[in-house]
Amino acid sequence: MAGQSARSAEELILKKMASIRRWKKTKLYKAQSKWDFQFTIMTYNILSQNAVDKHRYLYRNCHPTFLQEDYRVSMILPEILKSKSDIICLQEVEQNLFNRMKQVFDSKGFDFLFKARTGSYSDGCAILWRKKKFDLVQEKAVEFRSSSVPILDRDNIGLIAVLKPNHPKFTHLLLHVATTHLLFNPRRGDIKLCQLRWFFAELERLSLKKVTDVKRHYHPIVLCGDFNIEPDSPLYEFIESGSIDVLNIMSGDLSGQSDGKNKGKLINGQNLLLHKLGIGDASRFEEQETKSKNPTTTPKASTSSKSSSEAKDARENFSPASLDTKSINHSLLAAIGSSNDSRWISTLLAMGNHQLAAELDSRLQANRMSPARPGSADSSKSSDSGAKESGQHFYHDLKFVPVYKYKRLPKPYPISSMTGKDFNTVDHIFYSVSRKQDNLYREGSLRLLSFYSLISSKDAVELGGLPNAGLGSDHICLMAHFGLCNRR
Repeated sequence: MAGQSARSAEELILKKMASIRRWKKTKLYKAQSKWDFQFTIMTYNILSQNAVDKHRYLYRNCHPTFLQEDYRVSMILPEILKSKSDIICLQEVEQNLFNRMKQVFDSKGFDFLFKARTGSYSDGCAILWRKKKFDLVQEKAVEFRSSSVPILDRDNIGLIAVLKPNHPKFTHLLLHVATTHLLFNPRRGDIKLCQLRWFFAELERLSLKKVTDVKRHYHPIVLCGDFNIEPDSPLYEFIESGSIDVLNIMSGDLSGQSDGKNKGKLINGQNLLLHKLGIGDASRFEEQETKSKNPTTTPKASTSSKSSSEAKDARENFSPASLDTKSINHSLLAAIGSSNDSRWISTLLAMGNHQLAAELDSRLQANRMSPARPGSADSSKSSDSGAKESGQHFYHDLKFVPVYKYKRLPKPYPISSMTGKDFNTVDHIFYSVSRKQDNLYREGSLRLLSFYSLISSKDAVELGGLPNAGLGSDHICLMAHFGLCNRR
Protein backbone atom coordinates (compact mmCIF):
# COMPACT_ATOMS: atom_id res chain seq x y z
CA MET A 1 0.00 0.00 0.00
CA ALA A 2 2.85 2.39 0.83
CA GLY A 3 4.37 1.83 -2.60
CA GLN A 4 1.03 2.45 -4.30
CA SER A 5 0.57 5.63 -2.24
CA ALA A 6 4.01 6.90 -3.27
CA ARG A 7 3.32 6.14 -6.93
CA SER A 8 -0.01 7.96 -6.77
CA ALA A 9 1.62 10.98 -5.16
CA GLU A 10 4.38 10.88 -7.76
CA GLU A 11 1.89 10.89 -10.62
CA LEU A 12 -0.01 13.83 -9.12
CA ILE A 13 3.17 15.85 -8.59
CA LEU A 14 4.51 15.18 -12.07
CA LYS A 15 1.14 16.08 -13.57
CA LYS A 16 1.06 19.34 -11.63
CA MET A 17 4.64 20.14 -12.60
CA ALA A 18 3.78 19.58 -16.26
CA SER A 19 0.98 22.13 -15.93
CA ILE A 20 3.19 24.68 -14.13
CA ARG A 21 6.45 24.45 -16.01
CA ARG A 22 6.26 25.38 -19.68
CA TRP A 23 8.72 26.27 -22.40
CA LYS A 24 8.74 30.04 -22.91
CA LYS A 25 9.67 31.07 -26.44
CA THR A 26 11.76 34.09 -27.36
CA LYS A 27 11.18 36.20 -30.46
CA LEU A 28 13.86 34.23 -32.28
CA TYR A 29 11.98 30.96 -31.81
CA LYS A 30 9.66 31.69 -34.73
CA ALA A 31 12.66 31.70 -37.03
CA GLN A 32 14.15 28.53 -35.55
CA SER A 33 14.30 26.91 -38.98
CA LYS A 34 17.15 29.34 -39.72
CA TRP A 35 19.40 27.72 -37.14
CA ASP A 36 21.34 24.82 -38.59
CA PHE A 37 22.44 23.64 -35.16
CA GLN A 38 20.29 23.63 -32.01
CA PHE A 39 20.84 22.23 -28.55
CA THR A 40 19.22 22.16 -25.12
CA ILE A 41 21.22 22.59 -21.93
CA MET A 42 20.13 21.66 -18.40
CA THR A 43 21.59 22.62 -15.04
CA TYR A 44 20.48 20.70 -11.96
CA ASN A 45 21.64 20.52 -8.35
CA ILE A 46 20.58 16.94 -7.56
CA LEU A 47 21.27 17.18 -3.79
CA SER A 48 24.14 15.24 -2.28
CA GLN A 49 23.07 12.36 -0.05
CA ASN A 50 25.76 13.39 2.43
CA ALA A 51 24.10 16.82 2.64
CA VAL A 52 20.77 15.13 3.38
CA ASP A 53 22.26 12.90 6.09
CA LYS A 54 24.27 15.69 7.75
CA HIS A 55 21.42 18.20 7.75
CA ARG A 56 18.33 16.10 8.44
CA TYR A 57 16.77 18.97 10.37
CA LEU A 58 16.39 20.87 7.09
CA TYR A 59 14.23 18.07 5.70
CA ARG A 60 12.18 17.18 8.77
CA ASN A 61 8.97 17.96 6.89
CA CYS A 62 9.86 15.47 4.12
CA HIS A 63 8.75 11.84 4.30
CA PRO A 64 11.81 9.64 5.11
CA THR A 65 11.13 7.48 2.06
CA PHE A 66 11.61 10.41 -0.27
CA LEU A 67 15.01 11.21 1.29
CA GLN A 68 16.52 7.81 0.53
CA GLU A 69 19.18 7.99 -2.16
CA ASP A 70 17.84 5.14 -4.28
CA TYR A 71 14.37 6.64 -4.28
CA ARG A 72 15.63 10.10 -5.15
CA VAL A 73 17.82 8.77 -7.96
CA SER A 74 14.84 6.82 -9.33
CA MET A 75 13.10 10.20 -9.74
CA ILE A 76 16.06 12.26 -10.92
CA LEU A 77 17.47 10.02 -13.66
CA PRO A 78 14.20 9.60 -15.60
CA GLU A 79 13.56 13.35 -15.30
CA ILE A 80 16.96 14.15 -16.85
CA LEU A 81 16.63 11.60 -19.64
CA LYS A 82 13.06 12.59 -20.51
CA SER A 83 14.16 16.21 -20.91
CA LYS A 84 16.13 15.20 -24.04
CA SER A 85 18.82 17.69 -23.08
CA ASP A 86 21.99 17.64 -25.17
CA ILE A 87 24.22 19.11 -22.45
CA ILE A 88 23.67 18.38 -18.77
CA CYS A 89 25.40 20.23 -15.93
CA LEU A 90 24.99 18.68 -12.48
CA GLN A 91 25.99 19.86 -9.02
CA GLU A 92 26.18 17.96 -5.70
CA VAL A 93 26.89 14.70 -7.50
CA GLU A 94 28.35 12.03 -5.24
CA GLN A 95 31.38 10.27 -6.71
CA ASN A 96 29.86 6.81 -6.13
CA LEU A 97 26.56 7.88 -7.64
CA PHE A 98 28.29 9.33 -10.69
CA ASN A 99 30.06 6.01 -11.26
CA ARG A 100 26.61 4.39 -11.41
CA MET A 101 25.16 7.16 -13.57
CA LYS A 102 27.98 6.89 -16.12
CA GLN A 103 26.76 3.46 -17.21
CA VAL A 104 23.26 4.81 -17.84
CA PHE A 105 24.39 7.90 -19.72
CA ASP A 106 27.03 6.01 -21.70
CA SER A 107 24.31 3.69 -22.98
CA LYS A 108 22.32 6.78 -24.03
CA GLY A 109 25.19 8.19 -26.11
CA PHE A 110 26.67 10.68 -23.63
CA ASP A 111 30.24 11.50 -22.77
CA PHE A 112 31.08 13.15 -19.47
CA LEU A 113 33.41 15.01 -17.11
CA PHE A 114 33.37 14.91 -13.32
CA LYS A 115 35.27 16.91 -10.73
CA ALA A 116 34.89 16.28 -7.00
CA ARG A 117 35.22 19.03 -4.46
CA THR A 118 38.55 19.23 -2.69
CA GLY A 119 39.09 18.26 0.93
CA SER A 120 36.95 15.57 2.53
CA TYR A 121 33.85 16.21 0.40
CA SER A 122 32.61 13.37 -1.78
CA ASP A 123 30.39 15.35 -4.15
CA GLY A 124 31.23 17.57 -7.09
CA CYS A 125 30.15 18.87 -10.50
CA ALA A 126 29.61 16.99 -13.75
CA ILE A 127 29.12 17.97 -17.39
CA LEU A 128 27.60 15.50 -19.85
CA TRP A 129 27.02 15.93 -23.59
CA ARG A 130 25.66 13.92 -26.51
CA LYS A 131 28.56 12.51 -28.48
CA LYS A 132 26.65 12.73 -31.75
CA LYS A 133 26.29 16.51 -31.32
CA PHE A 134 29.56 17.56 -29.69
CA ASP A 135 33.21 16.58 -29.43
CA LEU A 136 35.28 17.52 -26.39
CA VAL A 137 38.20 19.75 -27.37
CA GLN A 138 39.47 20.83 -23.96
CA GLU A 139 38.55 20.58 -20.31
CA LYS A 140 39.47 22.59 -17.24
CA ALA A 141 38.73 21.91 -13.59
CA VAL A 142 39.17 24.86 -11.23
CA GLU A 143 39.77 24.30 -7.52
CA PHE A 144 38.88 27.45 -5.60
CA ARG A 145 41.17 26.71 -2.63
CA SER A 146 44.53 28.46 -2.66
CA SER A 147 47.25 28.58 -0.01
CA SER A 148 48.55 31.85 -1.49
CA VAL A 149 45.26 33.76 -1.05
CA PRO A 150 43.98 33.43 2.55
CA ILE A 151 40.36 34.24 1.71
CA LEU A 152 40.21 31.29 -0.71
CA ASP A 153 40.04 28.61 1.99
CA ARG A 154 36.94 26.69 0.85
CA ASP A 155 36.61 23.50 -1.20
CA ASN A 156 34.27 24.64 -3.97
CA ILE A 157 35.16 23.94 -7.59
CA GLY A 158 34.21 24.85 -11.15
CA LEU A 159 34.30 22.78 -14.34
CA ILE A 160 34.65 23.91 -17.95
CA ALA A 161 34.13 21.83 -21.11
CA VAL A 162 35.13 23.24 -24.51
CA LEU A 163 32.85 21.54 -27.02
CA LYS A 164 33.01 21.54 -30.80
CA PRO A 165 29.63 21.15 -32.57
CA ASN A 166 29.49 18.21 -34.96
CA HIS A 167 28.31 20.28 -37.91
CA PRO A 168 30.26 21.31 -41.03
CA LYS A 169 29.12 24.96 -40.77
CA PHE A 170 30.54 25.39 -37.28
CA THR A 171 34.04 23.97 -37.51
CA HIS A 172 35.39 27.38 -36.44
CA LEU A 173 33.18 27.65 -33.35
CA LEU A 174 33.95 26.33 -29.88
CA LEU A 175 31.17 26.29 -27.28
CA HIS A 176 32.44 26.84 -23.74
CA VAL A 177 30.19 25.24 -21.12
CA ALA A 178 31.00 26.20 -17.53
CA THR A 179 29.32 25.01 -14.36
CA THR A 180 30.04 25.62 -10.70
CA HIS A 181 28.67 25.27 -7.19
CA LEU A 182 29.82 28.29 -5.22
CA LEU A 183 30.06 28.55 -1.46
CA PHE A 184 26.69 28.47 0.33
CA ASN A 185 27.55 30.55 3.41
CA PRO A 186 25.23 33.61 3.19
CA ARG A 187 27.65 35.74 5.24
CA ARG A 188 30.67 35.19 2.99
CA GLY A 189 29.84 36.90 -0.28
CA ASP A 190 33.44 38.11 -0.33
CA ILE A 191 34.63 34.53 -0.84
CA LYS A 192 32.04 33.98 -3.59
CA LEU A 193 33.25 37.10 -5.40
CA CYS A 194 36.81 35.77 -5.40
CA GLN A 195 35.62 32.35 -6.59
CA LEU A 196 33.71 33.97 -9.45
CA ARG A 197 36.63 36.15 -10.51
CA TRP A 198 38.96 33.15 -10.58
CA PHE A 199 36.43 31.19 -12.63
CA PHE A 200 36.00 34.10 -15.05
CA ALA A 201 39.77 34.39 -15.47
CA GLU A 202 39.93 30.74 -16.51
CA LEU A 203 36.98 31.24 -18.87
CA GLU A 204 38.61 34.35 -20.32
CA ARG A 205 41.83 32.49 -21.03
CA LEU A 206 40.06 29.56 -22.69
CA SER A 207 37.42 31.41 -24.70
CA LEU A 208 39.37 34.46 -25.94
CA LYS A 209 39.70 34.45 -29.75
CA LYS A 210 41.38 37.79 -30.41
CA VAL A 211 41.76 41.36 -29.19
CA THR A 212 41.08 44.20 -31.62
CA ASP A 213 41.07 47.98 -31.31
CA VAL A 214 37.35 47.81 -30.64
CA LYS A 215 36.88 44.96 -28.17
CA ARG A 216 37.85 41.51 -27.01
CA HIS A 217 36.30 38.69 -29.02
CA TYR A 218 35.26 35.41 -27.42
CA HIS A 219 33.90 32.05 -28.39
CA PRO A 220 30.31 31.57 -27.10
CA ILE A 221 29.91 30.68 -23.42
CA VAL A 222 27.10 29.14 -21.39
CA LEU A 223 27.62 29.62 -17.65
CA CYS A 224 25.33 27.75 -15.27
CA GLY A 225 25.08 26.11 -11.87
CA ASP A 226 24.20 26.73 -8.24
CA PHE A 227 25.75 30.12 -7.46
CA ASN A 228 24.09 30.64 -4.05
CA ILE A 229 23.41 34.16 -5.30
CA GLU A 230 19.97 35.80 -5.51
CA PRO A 231 18.87 37.87 -8.56
CA ASP A 232 18.67 41.20 -6.69
CA SER A 233 22.18 40.96 -5.24
CA PRO A 234 25.43 42.82 -6.02
CA LEU A 235 27.09 39.54 -7.05
CA TYR A 236 24.34 38.77 -9.57
CA GLU A 237 24.75 42.30 -10.90
CA PHE A 238 28.49 41.68 -11.16
CA ILE A 239 27.88 38.68 -13.41
CA GLU A 240 25.34 40.51 -15.55
CA SER A 241 26.84 44.02 -15.75
CA GLY A 242 30.53 43.14 -15.51
CA SER A 243 31.27 45.52 -12.63
CA ILE A 244 31.07 45.63 -8.84
CA ASP A 245 32.08 48.18 -6.20
CA VAL A 246 32.67 46.68 -2.74
CA LEU A 247 33.32 49.93 -0.87
CA ASN A 248 31.40 50.14 2.44
CA ILE A 249 29.47 46.92 1.97
CA MET A 250 29.00 43.99 4.36
CA SER A 251 30.11 40.58 3.13
CA GLY A 252 26.67 39.19 4.03
CA ASP A 253 24.93 41.63 1.71
CA LEU A 254 26.78 40.61 -1.46
CA SER A 255 24.86 37.45 -2.37
CA GLY A 256 21.33 38.57 -1.45
CA GLN A 257 20.54 35.54 0.72
CA SER A 258 18.16 36.45 3.54
CA ASP A 259 20.30 34.79 6.23
CA GLY A 260 23.24 37.01 5.33
CA LYS A 261 21.52 40.41 5.38
CA ASN A 262 23.48 42.98 7.42
CA LYS A 263 25.77 40.19 8.63
CA GLY A 264 29.33 39.13 8.07
CA LYS A 265 31.96 41.86 8.12
CA LEU A 266 32.77 45.10 6.35
CA ILE A 267 34.75 44.14 3.27
CA ASN A 268 38.42 44.98 3.09
CA GLY A 269 39.08 45.11 -0.63
CA GLN A 270 42.77 44.37 -0.20
CA ASN A 271 41.82 40.89 1.02
CA LEU A 272 40.05 40.26 -2.30
CA LEU A 273 43.10 40.84 -4.50
CA LEU A 274 44.10 37.79 -6.54
CA HIS A 275 47.46 39.04 -7.85
CA LYS A 276 49.22 36.07 -6.26
CA LEU A 277 47.20 33.88 -8.61
CA GLY A 278 48.15 36.14 -11.52
CA ILE A 279 44.62 37.59 -11.72
CA GLY A 280 43.99 41.34 -11.88
CA ASP A 281 41.01 43.53 -10.99
CA ALA A 282 39.60 42.89 -14.48
CA SER A 283 39.10 39.19 -13.60
CA ARG A 284 41.61 37.90 -16.09
CA PHE A 285 45.18 36.71 -15.94
CA GLU A 286 47.53 39.65 -15.81
CA GLU A 287 49.74 38.57 -18.70
CA GLN A 288 46.69 39.11 -20.94
CA GLU A 289 46.03 42.52 -19.37
CA THR A 290 49.66 43.54 -19.93
CA LYS A 291 49.50 42.60 -23.61
CA SER A 292 46.38 44.70 -24.17
CA LYS A 293 47.70 47.71 -22.18
CA ASN A 294 51.28 47.86 -23.48
CA PRO A 295 51.43 49.69 -26.84
CA THR A 296 54.82 48.15 -27.64
CA THR A 297 53.67 44.56 -27.16
CA THR A 298 52.63 44.02 -30.77
CA PRO A 299 53.06 45.93 -34.04
CA LYS A 300 49.26 46.18 -34.20
CA ALA A 301 49.14 48.14 -30.95
CA SER A 302 51.87 50.50 -32.17
CA THR A 303 49.94 51.13 -35.39
CA SER A 304 46.84 51.90 -33.35
CA SER A 305 48.71 54.55 -31.35
CA LYS A 306 49.96 56.20 -34.53
CA SER A 307 46.50 56.07 -36.09
CA SER A 308 44.94 57.73 -33.04
CA SER A 309 47.27 60.69 -33.51
CA GLU A 310 46.39 60.85 -37.21
CA ALA A 311 42.70 60.72 -36.40
CA LYS A 312 43.03 63.56 -33.88
CA ASP A 313 44.69 65.77 -36.47
CA ALA A 314 42.07 64.85 -39.06
CA ARG A 315 39.18 65.65 -36.71
CA GLU A 316 40.64 69.05 -35.86
CA ASN A 317 40.81 69.88 -39.56
CA PHE A 318 37.60 68.16 -40.53
CA SER A 319 36.37 69.21 -43.93
CA PRO A 320 34.69 67.02 -46.57
CA ALA A 321 36.28 69.13 -49.29
CA SER A 322 39.79 68.58 -47.97
CA LEU A 323 39.34 64.84 -47.47
CA ASP A 324 41.07 62.66 -50.03
CA THR A 325 39.87 59.11 -50.55
CA LYS A 326 43.47 57.89 -50.52
CA SER A 327 43.96 59.25 -47.01
CA ILE A 328 41.38 56.86 -45.61
CA ASN A 329 42.92 53.53 -44.68
CA HIS A 330 41.70 50.85 -42.32
CA SER A 331 44.11 51.83 -39.55
CA LEU A 332 42.81 55.40 -39.63
CA LEU A 333 39.28 54.09 -39.86
CA ALA A 334 39.78 52.20 -36.60
CA ALA A 335 40.98 55.37 -34.90
CA ILE A 336 38.06 57.38 -36.27
CA GLY A 337 35.73 54.69 -34.99
CA SER A 338 37.17 55.03 -31.49
CA SER A 339 36.28 58.73 -31.55
CA ASN A 340 32.56 57.97 -32.01
CA ASP A 341 32.32 60.84 -34.52
CA SER A 342 29.49 59.84 -36.87
CA ARG A 343 30.09 62.82 -39.21
CA TRP A 344 32.68 60.76 -41.00
CA ILE A 345 29.98 58.37 -42.26
CA SER A 346 28.19 61.06 -44.26
CA THR A 347 31.52 62.26 -45.60
CA LEU A 348 32.49 58.81 -46.83
CA LEU A 349 29.05 58.36 -48.41
CA ALA A 350 29.36 61.71 -50.18
CA MET A 351 32.67 60.53 -51.57
CA GLY A 352 31.01 57.36 -52.82
CA ASN A 353 33.01 55.10 -50.53
CA HIS A 354 30.05 53.02 -49.32
CA GLN A 355 32.16 50.08 -48.19
CA LEU A 356 34.26 52.07 -45.73
CA ALA A 357 31.16 53.99 -44.59
CA ALA A 358 29.44 50.71 -43.75
CA GLU A 359 32.51 49.47 -41.91
CA LEU A 360 32.77 52.68 -39.91
CA ASP A 361 29.08 52.52 -39.03
CA SER A 362 29.63 48.97 -37.75
CA ARG A 363 32.54 50.17 -35.61
CA LEU A 364 30.50 53.02 -34.12
CA GLN A 365 27.67 50.61 -33.32
CA ALA A 366 30.16 48.36 -31.55
CA ASN A 367 31.50 51.27 -29.51
CA ARG A 368 28.01 52.28 -28.42
CA MET A 369 27.08 48.72 -27.49
CA SER A 370 30.39 48.06 -25.67
CA PRO A 371 31.14 50.86 -23.20
CA ALA A 372 34.73 51.16 -22.06
CA ARG A 373 35.56 49.85 -18.60
CA PRO A 374 38.85 49.80 -16.80
CA GLY A 375 40.66 46.66 -17.89
CA SER A 376 38.73 46.23 -21.14
CA ALA A 377 40.34 46.36 -24.58
CA ASP A 378 38.44 49.47 -25.62
CA SER A 379 39.05 51.43 -22.42
CA SER A 380 41.06 54.63 -22.41
CA LYS A 381 42.07 54.01 -18.81
CA SER A 382 43.44 50.85 -17.26
CA SER A 383 41.94 49.26 -14.15
CA ASP A 384 44.78 50.64 -12.01
CA SER A 385 44.62 54.15 -13.46
CA GLY A 386 43.62 55.68 -10.13
CA ALA A 387 39.95 56.22 -11.05
CA LYS A 388 39.16 53.46 -8.56
CA GLU A 389 41.44 52.16 -5.85
CA SER A 390 42.63 48.61 -6.53
CA GLY A 391 40.66 46.23 -4.34
CA GLN A 392 37.55 48.39 -4.37
CA HIS A 393 36.24 47.96 -7.91
CA PHE A 394 36.32 44.70 -9.91
CA TYR A 395 35.38 43.91 -13.50
CA HIS A 396 35.01 41.28 -16.16
CA ASP A 397 34.44 41.58 -19.90
CA LEU A 398 32.53 38.37 -20.73
CA LYS A 399 29.19 40.10 -21.51
CA PHE A 400 26.77 37.67 -19.87
CA VAL A 401 23.00 37.83 -20.24
CA PRO A 402 20.69 35.80 -17.97
CA VAL A 403 18.31 33.32 -19.55
CA TYR A 404 15.72 34.12 -16.86
CA LYS A 405 14.98 37.87 -16.92
CA TYR A 406 14.04 38.71 -13.32
CA LYS A 407 14.21 42.48 -13.84
CA ARG A 408 11.00 42.24 -15.82
CA LEU A 409 9.18 40.37 -13.04
CA PRO A 410 7.61 41.63 -9.78
CA LYS A 411 8.74 40.14 -6.49
CA PRO A 412 8.61 37.52 -5.14
CA TYR A 413 10.68 36.00 -7.92
CA PRO A 414 10.10 32.45 -9.15
CA ILE A 415 12.24 30.01 -7.20
CA SER A 416 14.73 27.29 -8.08
CA SER A 417 15.04 25.61 -4.66
CA MET A 418 13.30 25.05 -1.34
CA THR A 419 15.19 23.94 1.75
CA GLY A 420 13.05 23.57 4.85
CA LYS A 421 10.84 26.63 4.75
CA ASP A 422 13.32 28.76 2.82
CA PHE A 423 12.68 29.63 -0.83
CA ASN A 424 15.64 30.52 -3.01
CA THR A 425 16.50 31.56 -6.55
CA VAL A 426 20.15 30.58 -6.58
CA ASP A 427 20.45 28.42 -9.72
CA HIS A 428 21.11 30.34 -12.93
CA ILE A 429 21.97 30.08 -16.61
CA PHE A 430 23.87 32.90 -18.31
CA TYR A 431 25.08 33.07 -21.89
CA SER A 432 27.49 35.38 -23.68
CA VAL A 433 26.49 37.94 -26.30
CA SER A 434 28.58 39.87 -28.81
CA ARG A 435 27.66 43.42 -27.73
CA LYS A 436 26.13 44.77 -24.55
CA GLN A 437 25.35 48.09 -22.91
CA ASP A 438 23.19 48.22 -19.80
CA ASN A 439 20.06 46.18 -20.63
CA LEU A 440 20.58 46.39 -24.39
CA TYR A 441 22.50 43.64 -26.10
CA ARG A 442 23.06 41.95 -29.43
CA GLU A 443 23.41 38.19 -29.59
CA GLY A 444 26.27 36.75 -31.60
CA SER A 445 26.63 33.19 -32.81
CA LEU A 446 24.72 31.89 -29.77
CA ARG A 447 20.97 32.62 -29.82
CA LEU A 448 18.43 31.88 -27.07
CA LEU A 449 15.30 30.32 -28.57
CA SER A 450 13.36 29.24 -25.47
CA PHE A 451 13.68 28.42 -21.76
CA TYR A 452 11.87 26.22 -19.24
CA SER A 453 9.90 28.25 -16.70
CA LEU A 454 10.43 28.05 -12.93
CA ILE A 455 7.91 27.61 -10.11
CA SER A 456 6.60 29.91 -7.39
CA SER A 457 6.96 29.46 -3.64
CA LYS A 458 3.22 28.76 -3.54
CA ASP A 459 3.66 25.99 -6.09
CA ALA A 460 6.45 24.46 -4.00
CA VAL A 461 4.25 24.37 -0.89
CA GLU A 462 1.38 22.80 -2.80
CA LEU A 463 3.76 20.13 -4.08
CA GLY A 464 4.55 19.19 -0.49
CA GLY A 465 7.98 20.81 -0.39
CA LEU A 466 11.22 19.51 -1.87
CA PRO A 467 12.24 16.69 -2.18
CA ASN A 468 8.91 14.86 -2.50
CA ALA A 469 7.34 11.78 -4.07
CA GLY A 470 7.95 13.00 -7.61
CA LEU A 471 10.98 15.31 -7.34
CA GLY A 472 14.21 13.92 -5.98
CA SER A 473 16.08 17.11 -5.05
CA ASP A 474 15.55 20.30 -3.07
CA HIS A 475 16.32 22.13 -6.32
CA ILE A 476 14.52 22.01 -9.65
CA CYS A 477 16.27 21.81 -12.99
CA LEU A 478 16.72 24.80 -15.29
CA MET A 479 16.79 24.38 -19.08
CA ALA A 480 17.46 26.58 -22.09
CA HIS A 481 17.23 25.88 -25.82
CA PHE A 482 19.81 27.60 -28.06
CA GLY A 483 20.55 27.90 -31.75
CA LEU A 484 23.88 28.62 -33.40
CA CYS A 485 24.26 30.92 -36.36
CA ASN A 486 27.28 31.51 -38.56
CA ARG A 487 27.83 35.09 -37.54
CA ARG A 488 31.45 35.48 -36.50
